[in-house]
Amino acid sequence: MADELQNLGFLKSLIQKREVLLRKKEFYNDKVIKERFLIMENKEKNRLANKRLASYRKSLANINKELLELKREINAKKMHTFKIQNGKQYYGFIEKGVDEWSF
Repeated sequence: MADELQNLGFLKSLIQKREVLLRKKEFYNDKVIKERFLIMENKEKNRLANKRLASYRKSLANINKELLELKREINAKKMHTFKIQNGKQYYGFIEKGVDEWSF
């Protein structure tokens, strides 16, 4: 039982880390859009803006790589499932090797 709770805690921490990375990704996507707009608005070769844009894109690439690794790690720990009870669908997951429902 303690091992199952530890696995659930670990899975929860992975999911929370994923949510933080998704927020970071949204932040950098907004930055990229704003930089592109500024570059287009100035209609000139803005070397500094292009450097910032490249930096933001690099950060996004690193975040996407981390998200992919987290997704693989999370999926290795759980199976997505759903059950129907009283006419309603409940989505959740069952940890591999555990027969109890966790929501």
